[in-house]
Amino acid sequence: FSAVHPDALKFRICFNFISGEATPHFDELLISLLRSIISEEFIEKHPYEWDELRNVLPLKLEERLVEEDDPNVLDSALEAARVLYSLREVPFVLPEKMNLVFTAAVHSKEMNLSRNFPLLFYYAKTHPFSPKLRE
Repeated sequence: FSAVHPDALKFRICFNFISGEATPHFDELLISLLRSIISEEFIEKHPYEWDELRNVLPLKLEERLVEEDDPNVLDSALEAARVLYSLREVPFVLPEKMNLVFTAAVHSKEMNLSRNFPLLFYYAKTHPFSPKLRE
């Protein structure tokens, strides 16, 4: 990967795989590479890519989310939250459906608050005073 010199090209490779269907291990590798690319210099030189990361990545992840009443809502929400949390220094703009699915997942019966911190991190941003967070 280091042979691919332009940061914008490295960004594009990572972004396209993360926003698509990849395995969690591959996601971790690409997220790590993406984090190594992002810097103040990158943000200044590549404002389009920065905007895409902040605004489009959550929309791409939202497309992969199941509906709130789906039995797999917790797994789906955890996957999206894990990606976002791995890039938590990015001020993401979260879409409405993502907030709804995160809420449904947090209130699901399978939810284990201590093991699902990335999901709680984003849930708390939109529900800071939720009684669920005090459990």
